[in-house]
Amino acid sequence: MKKILSAVIIILFFINNAYAQQNKFYFDDKTELTPYEIKIWKYKMSKLSIRYEYGKWDIIQGVNTPLTDMQLLKLVNSEEIGYQRLKNLEAKRNIGDIISISGLIITLGGAFLLTNILKFENSNIYGIAGIGGGFTLLLIGNSLNPIIQDESEHILTMEEAKFSVEIYNKHLRESLGLKEADVE
Repeated sequence: MKKILSAVIIILFFINNAYAQQNKFYFDDKTELTPYEIKIWKYKMSKLSIRYEYGKWDIIQGVNTPLTDMQLLKLVNSEEIGYQRLKNLEAKRNIGDIISISGLIITLGGAFLLTNILKFENSNIYGIAGIGGGFTLLLIGNSLNPIIQDESEHILTMEEAKFSVEIYNKHLRESLGLKEADVE
């Protein structure tokens, strides 16, 4: 069975190879590009755009290379804005972590009171209140700093990203000496 299968594969390979040689799927023509056409290709491979699909947006360079917000800000020499926003985001996440951990501790304390591991008067009421309050704090902390992070979270708004993309593309056109009508 293995011999028959390998023979069929070899025959199909030779038939396919002969067909490809006969029809020549590749181009023999050599195309010469003018220096201006080369500049247009450089622009098209380096220009930035915003792609919006499935409710999310991404910054794309060239054909299909994704960029982060910080990479975009570095291209337009505005990385200080990004560093400041990242610093504010980190502070918000730290506060969320502190609230989540304190909520977890209060929930565990409430569970100990409810199971009568720690006994005193009205410990069941305090246990239920501890579990409810701790769980609420855990949810609030998780909303400030989600346990599962969104990978496409942006530090720029879409309008700010569009403005930065326009600035970069205009500067790129000017540095290559292209007219706007030729590249759009």
